[in-house]
Amino acid sequence: MTVLIFAGSETTASALAGIMRMLLQNPDKLRKLVHEVRSSFAAGERNVYRLGWPFGVLGSSHQ
Repeated sequence: MTVLIFAGSETTASALAGIMRMLLQNPDKLRKLVHEVRSSFAAGERNVYRLGWPFGVLGSSHQ
């Protein structure tokens, strides 16, 4: 018996596609996001929950 679980895969793909579309339409926001992520990891930060702006991007993507 084979059980395949696809729950949430389409909504996740749609959310990521929407986020990428919005970031590509707003290159200044994309630069800000890239800068915050890269500078945090370069400083040795490994806790992604301390990154405020990327989570704001995720939160605003489905409004």
